[in-house]
Amino acid sequence: MGKIQVLSEQIANRIAAGEVVERPASIVKELVENSLDAKASAITVSILDGGIREIRVTDNGEGIAEEDMPLTILKHATSKIYKLQDLDRIYSMGFRGEALASIAAVSMLSIKSRVRESEAGTELCAKGGKIEHIRQAGLPEGTSVIVENLFYNTPARLKFLKKPGSEAAAISDIVSRLILARPDISLRYTANGKSIYHSPGSGELLDAICAVNGQQMRSQLIPVDYQINQIHVSGYIGAPDFTYKTQKNGSLFINQRYIRSDVIQTAILRAYGERLLRGSFPFYTLHLNMDLSDVDVNVHPNKLTVHFSDENAVEYAVINAVSDALAKQHSPIVSQFQSSERNVSYEQLKMAEELPKPEEVPNLEFDSNFPVQEKPSSEEDWRMPSDSELEEGIEEILRLTAEQQNKGPFEINAPSEISVAAPPKDFSLALEHADQKHTENQPDGWFFYFASSGVLRRYTSVARQ
Repeated sequence: MGKIQVLSEQIANRIAAGEVVERPASIVKELVENSLDAKASAITVSILDGGIREIRVTDNGEGIAEEDMPLTILKHATSKIYKLQDLDRIYSMGFRGEALASIAAVSMLSIKSRVRESEAGTELCAKGGKIEHIRQAGLPEGTSVIVENLFYNTPARLKFLKKPGSEAAAISDIVSRLILARPDISLRYTANGKSIYHSPGSGELLDAICAVNGQQMRSQLIPVDYQINQIHVSGYIGAPDFTYKTQKNGSLFINQRYIRSDVIQTAILRAYGERLLRGSFPFYTLHLNMDLSDVDVNVHPNKLTVHFSDENAVEYAVINAVSDALAKQHSPIVSQFQSSERNVSYEQLKMAEELPKPEEVPNLEFDSNFPVQEKPSSEEDWRMPSDSELEEGIEEILRLTAEQQNKGPFEINAPSEISVAAPPKDFSLALEHADQKHTENQPDGWFFYFASSGVLRRYTSVARQ
């Protein structure tokens, strides 16, 4: 007799359940996401003993029709995708048709639901993945799922669960992410009868953040709102002096789905740069909205890992979004510069990154006739350069920069003054490369920003014909 045998359905179901049902928190996540897919506007989550004894999720969503109830705990039965192409543009939170089947396989499960059009609801009870009964019942519109005695039939899995307090903390964490994912949903969470979270469902992300972290957060956060091509980044980040010792206080969402991404997390830290002390990490709650076809959520059953079609573009979008928000807080002038450069291509951003770093630029021999301000002997001797001196200096910088970039000869346009809320009083000069598209045939050029005596001027260069 051969050694290879086909596993029984019961064993296969329990093995498969391990991919979806890792612990009580993963059950809460799956059930709340089902409620969101059912277009619920109010969801209640309650647990007993860390969710090991009981998990109850109730919503006011569309409900489950009586004829669909037997299919709810069958593997790969779903109402969310119908054809292979649907996997390329997944709009729902769930789509595998595995959650309820996996939960039912390792618990005592009860599903109570009524659709709006029906006068009576339907109740299903299952134990270890087998349906015990389905019957009609008087129920309110919506769905209530009760999971009891988790892992009662898999002692090895039960043994490796943590203490109820630790499991409850994990549930609190995932519920907080779900609140931040959907600030438009009223979500109430209780543990052992004690209220933990209550998000009002106002639709304002800041209200959701405060529902999770407390009202004191309002004075610590910086808004983020940045659009670059097809990627929109929005949310809130913490001020540079408002930090934590761990990275657990950051939340990322792609198209309202909570995810984890080392790429985005690293991009955020790069944007903060030296503003953060070593060993400190910022608070952030960021939503990225992009075309569904540009992100693949069908990577792992837990749906926390995603793949991007253009990872570099996402990274640049996040870096610029966070940098822009930080600049707006500390320098309204810099933010004005950046706001005019939002709709640029990834190629332009990459080109800017490839410009030579200061330490890579060779020493340049300046013309001895070039006017240079001598080092002042005292503060009284120091003076701001005149406009003519400034223009001569900028022209020389322009010439040298063009040589480094193998560009043709350039000339500088007359400066235009820029009105800002609070221009700097100290001397400052910024040089940026950009695509000039203000006139039809204007080629690549350079922006120069010069601020002095409370006046900000912008210089632009064009190629000499």
